[in-house]
Amino acid sequence: MLYIYSAFLSPFQADNIYIGKFLTVIFTLISAYFLFKISKLLFNDFTGLLSSLIFLLSPLILLLGGVIKTEPLQQLLIIIGVYLFAKAIKDKKLNTRYLIFSGGLFSLAFFARRSSLIYILFSILILIFTSLNFRNFIKRVLYFSVGILIPFILIISFFIYHLGFNKTYLIFGPPILFYGT
Repeated sequence: MLYIYSAFLSPFQADNIYIGKFLTVIFTLISAYFLFKISKLLFNDFTGLLSSLIFLLSPLILLLGGVIKTEPLQQLLIIIGVYLFAKAIKDKKLNTRYLIFSGGLFSLAFFARRSSLIYILFSILILIFTSLNFRNFIKRVLYFSVGILIPFILIISFFIYHLGFNKTYLIFGPPILFYGT
C-alpha cells in the first residue's frame, strides 16, 4: 500500500515531502471527524467532541500526524471502516452496503499495515455476538467477507499481472531494497 501511496505522490517530484506531510495531516483530521461520528452514533454529541479532542491531543497522534508513515492512512481506513460497521450493526435490518464497504476498508487497511488483521477478526466476533439467529449471522459474514475479498483480489491480481508471481516481492517489497544489505 505504501507503493501505491508513493505512486500518487510521484508526479510532484520536488515537493513529495511537503505533499506527503500535508496528506498525513489531512488523514489525521478526517480520522478525528469520523471518530466524532462514531461517538455521536453510539453515544451523544458531547462524547463525540470529547473523544475527537482526546484523539487529536494524544502524544502518538501528535507525533505521527505530520510524519510520512503508513499509520495515519491505516487509522483513517480503520476508523471509517469501524464507523460503517457500527452503522451496519446498529440497524435492525440487514444493511449490506455498510458491511461490504467496511470490509473493503479493513482489507485496504490490511494492505497499509499488516496489524490491521486484528480488526477483521474482532469484527467477525462482533457479528457472532450481535446476530439474532444463525441465518442472519451467515448473511452478515458473507457480505462482510465479500467486502474484504474485493480489494484483496484486485490488489493481488494487480501485483501478479504487473510483476509476475513473486512471493518475495509481495512480502518484502522490491528487490532493489536488498542490494545494500
